[in-house]
Amino acid sequence: MQRDAALASLTEQGARWLDPAAAARWRRVVLSMLQPDEGERLREQTRLSGQLALAEARVSLAAGEYAHARELLAAAQAAFEAELEPGDPLALEQWLALVQLELAVGDPAAARVAGSRVVALAEAHHHGSLLQMAALLAQAQALRADGDLAQAMALTMQATRISTPGHSHRHDRRRGEALILGARIAAENGDDDDAQALLTRAEAYLYDGPERALPRLWRGVIELRRRRIPEGLAAIEDGLAIVGELDPEDARALPMLELAGRALLEADQLDSARTVLRAAVDLADRRLGMGPRQAFLLRDLGELEQRAKHPTLALDHFDRAHVMSAAALGIHHPEVVSATLARADLAWDLDQRDYAAGLYRVLV
Repeated sequence: MQRDAALASLTEQGARWLDPAAAARWRRVVLSMLQPDEGERLREQTRLSGQLALAEARVSLAAGEYAHARELLAAAQAAFEAELEPGDPLALEQWLALVQLELAVGDPAAARVAGSRVVALAEAHHHGSLLQMAALLAQAQALRADGDLAQAMALTMQATRISTPGHSHRHDRRRGEALILGARIAAENGDDDDAQALLTRAEAYLYDGPERALPRLWRGVIELRRRRIPEGLAAIEDGLAIVGELDPEDARALPMLELAGRALLEADQLDSARTVLRAAVDLADRRLGMGPRQAFLLRDLGELEQRAKHPTLALDHFDRAHVMSAAALGIHHPEVVSATLARADLAWDLDQRDYAAGLYRVLV
């Protein structure tokens, strides 16, 4: 019980609250419980090592440290391989984390493969549970990213119909997230009325905390993508008003600021996007310091300033983002290559020809 509480605290502090110092403290607590012995005790320690690696992988994933997260997931899998029964929740949770990792690095095909494993485990061993909901939604996200909207919607709606014993805030939140995913899929399919109806339903389940902002923000994203700019801006503003109720240091605001800022950028609402993205950069810096999460936002700001015809500022943002983006994704990742090309072109246009030539050589 004590170790489970410590592992949960590590994940909560590191992945939800983005507090590296607190996560590191809980990691030390868990490590203090690792005392290798023989027989049954040794097997317990092997399991705990895997649990620790999985918890740390989730923290790295939240921080955008994708290469490190992959190493940790491999370590967790190696520790679990000989110790877990197929019905153990950890067997499913490691695959859930892998789906999210593959989606984060932009590999929907790999996410779909991992998602199939997750769904099979959930159907066999966790039917009618929150774990099955999570499994269905993970695979639905992978299918959506891979372009299979019909099957993604089918799994999403299946997840919303799961009724777990009793009533819990976690179940309501999961159902609300499922309805938002359904709305996104419906909008991509051109079913605007269905999308709006699903978002309205989601509001009934996301009734507490900053998650109340999510249906409004996603309504704004969908409206902006349909070029209904006034409606989209109004919905984004409503969502950000809820986010603004949080303490300025509350890390739960970060994913919502990222969502709103990137939607505004995509819609060419550059002044509004700049304000929101800068707020996200500042919060990421205060919570995590200079790392991949902040680097991805700086890359967004670079794209924004490039569109705004501010090439010097754009190049500065791209340069600041490069090292940590490459560390997270790998230097050959398409997003990193694209950003390097943008840096080279900007440097050339700014008459920094030697610098540009060096970047072009890196690309070659």
